[in-house]
Amino acid sequence: MKERDINNTIRRMHKYKRWTTNIKKRDNKCVFCGKINELEVHHIRALSGLINYLNIDSRDKALGCDQLWDLKNGILVCHNCHLQIEKDIKIKNNCKIIEKAY
Repeated sequence: MKERDINNTIRRMHKYKRWTTNIKKRDNKCVFCGKINELEVHHIRALSGLINYLNIDSRDKALGCDQLWDLKNGILVCHNCHLQIEKDIKIKNNCKIIEKAY
């Protein structure tokens, strides 16, 4: 299965929805600005990067991969902070800024 296809498949899984729900319950608000509206879950290490690193090429491999579902790889952010994070990642091409802030 192509990386993009497996990425979309993972994002539609019940286990993925549970992962995002658990992060929302844990953080409750944007970890950067404290906003409680327009919240989104952000992967600290990009899902596509994990898929490649862990050689996940099927739904079954994704389901069985504990590292993929680690809550430490997600943070709750508001939409505006999420846009800024993505902009910063593109500029710096890594996630060190996020790891330091969280």
